[in-house]
Amino acid sequence: MFKRIGIALAVIVVIIVAAAAIAPYFVGGAAETGFRHQVAWLNSQLADRGLSLHVVSYDRGFYGSDADIALSVSPGGMSERKAKMWAILFGSSGKPVFHLHINHGPIPFDAFGRGHWNFMPVLYTAGFQGKSLPAASLLGALKPGLYVIQYFDGSTHSRLTVPPGRARRGVGDAKWQGGFLVADVNAARDQAHYAGVIEPVTFQMVKPESRHAYGGKFQGLNFSAALRKAAHGFWVGTGHYAFAGLTVSKDGAQSVKLASGRARGETSETGNGKWLNSSARGELDGGVIRGWEFSELTVGYKLEKLDARGLRLALDAIRQRADSASTQGQAAKAQLGRSLPLLALAVKPETTASLGLRLVAPSGSASLAIRAGFAPSAGARTGAGSGLLRNAVVQIALRFDRELVDDFHTQVLGAPDSASFNQAIQVQVDRGYLQEKGGSYRAVIRYEGGMVTINGKPMLGPAGAGSGQAAPVPASG
Repeated sequence: MFKRIGIALAVIVVIIVAAAAIAPYFVGGAAETGFRHQVAWLNSQLADRGLSLHVVSYDRGFYGSDADIALSVSPGGMSERKAKMWAILFGSSGKPVFHLHINHGPIPFDAFGRGHWNFMPVLYTAGFQGKSLPAASLLGALKPGLYVIQYFDGSTHSRLTVPPGRARRGVGDAKWQGGFLVADVNAARDQAHYAGVIEPVTFQMVKPESRHAYGGKFQGLNFSAALRKAAHGFWVGTGHYAFAGLTVSKDGAQSVKLASGRARGETSETGNGKWLNSSARGELDGGVIRGWEFSELTVGYKLEKLDARGLRLALDAIRQRADSASTQGQAAKAQLGRSLPLLALAVKPETTASLGLRLVAPSGSASLAIRAGFAPSAGARTGAGSGLLRNAVVQIALRFDRELVDDFHTQVLGAPDSASFNQAIQVQVDRGYLQEKGGSYRAVIRYEGGMVTINGKPMLGPAGAGSGQAAPVPASG
């Protein structure tokens, strides 16, 4: 009986293995359909950028297929600036073509011999190596590799890698240790997770006109984020970043050294998608700039209750005008500048904004705090200003230690003669625009109802007016 059971199990195993070995032939058709669907989706994302992908060829085999994809620019869709960037990325030879090898599921046997092992059922995997790109291009120098897995439910897992390398061009030389980016996107394309690492990069260059030699080392960066697409097409979620440091030298002498740092950003929606909230905070653990040392730098901002629908309408309009301005000359660019007041569509009475900065050094500290609200206040003049500033109330609180400013002025700005600087500071103290106590200076600047006050004193009008009246601030949307 045990012999019969063993034979039955062996037959089952043979059938499973045979099915797994033959299945890629039948899955190949679905893999091609899924692959072309992915290309179509990418084109929908690239359309507003004037780019498109085209499947030049698709050669389907038993366990795998080969495809060539061309990336092209829409006629008239590239400004001179974008054309230069295109040449840097892909070279000046014209339309770049990417060769991909597609491995059919459900078990991508064809990928095993290419260094990718995966025993989970998949629709297909696709691999690309950037070795064939023009060597004179940035991507040709980086030689990135891309490996994509598409599962049967439509979700994808992607891994982009950059191997260690080196590039020399003209008077510049750069050497990098590589990096990677992994991303997971669900079938509906409304949820995504990504994480990545950029390993250290060293660089050197000589400015021909001055013959000064510059060099440095970027110590590395890692990052991650979890996002989902909210109402009106905005991505919300959290992101984390860690910076390992940076050094820069000039003619062999260190000019800049930044220590490690970190940052966190978050965007959320409330009110069933009515409001968007955004905040971020970054910290740097000190550094040295031209001999001037600081021990801490903290920067953060917060935006609360931006009107999501109004922001989407404004950004879409600005983007359309930007696309027009990139190809239609100065008149269109002027129109683009006039379109920025459209951002007022995102600002409602409930909207608030704040920005904070704190700097600490051995010679003292400095801070800046900006807060803004947009609800009409009791003291505001009706109709004062226009657009964003009509009902805005903005307060700026500035504080700094004089010794810190003197050190920065002397060492970083290179101005040893501080007589004129001291005189300028004293003039502001005499006017009451700066308040001094024990070597520390403070000022509170407030905008409300189209008027500006500093430390409660009206800001003086034009020189020679002699009015002593607060000068209205020209407001533009």
